[in-house]
This record gives sequence, structure tokens and C-alpha cells, in this order.
Amino acid sequence: MSGQYVPQGHIIVPNVRSNRWQRSWKRFFIELQFLRGYAMLYPNYDDFVSFSTNHLELGSHVSPEKAKAKAEFIVPLMPLGNSSSIISQLPLGELPALENLPVVNLHGHVSSMDELQVQGESKRTELCDWKAIPGQFNASDLLCVS
Repeated sequence: MSGQYVPQGHIIVPNVRSNRWQRSWKRFFIELQFLRGYAMLYPNYDDFVSFSTNHLELGSHVSPEKAKAKAEFIVPLMPLGNSSSIISQLPLGELPALENLPVVNLHGHVSSMDELQVQGESKRTELCDWKAIPGQFNASDLLCVS
């Protein structure tokens, strides 16, 4: 790419479903996450209780057939309460140390935060043909402008 803007159809993150989403904000979010070596924290509560769940309504993106599969993607929501009740529901009743949490990449393979950052930096260098300073990001870095 050599310091030019990356074309919208260019594959940045290899082998992910979001590459087919040409106009979805999620595709660009996943690319940002990959290029910067970011990770997302997913708490794991008993009985799949979650802070959020999916919601489907019939319409232009959801057919009656898709709506039938809706139950597969809905998990119970955690009741509203104070933060101490949320933490008490964690295994062992406390937050684990960040360095003790497992890390997986976008393909679900075991990785590390260091590996994610090296992978992202390598791809940014390939796309932009210049080496960004690790951990220091700005808008010009996103646009491959040195």
C-alpha cells in the first residue's frame, strides 16, 4: 500500500466473516481492534448471565425464518444492582488479575496481548509502509499519514 489510503474492499484482517460486510461499522471496528492489538473482556457468569443480549425484530434484516432461530442467541440478563453484587457473582467473588486472564485472537486461538500487538503492528507496517510507535496512536496513524 506504501503510505496510501487503503481501499474499502481491501482485506485487512484475514479469514474473518466481517470481510463480507462492506458497509458495516462492525467491520471497521474489528479492523481497528486487529491493527492496534486490542482485546475485549468477556465476563463469564454462571448460567450464561450477561450484561447484554441480542434482540431481533422482524424487518428488512430479519426474516420470519431467522426470527425462529432467535432463541439460540438470547441469554439471560444480569439483574440491575450495585457493582459489589456483580463482582460477588464472579468465580471466587473477585476480579482476577489481568495477566491471569486467557487471551484468544479473532479466530479463537490462544494468544497473548503481546502477540496481538505484534501482529497488529506488523500489518500496520505492511499497509502504511512506515513504522508507528507501539502504543501511541492518533488519527493520522489510522490513515497511514506519517
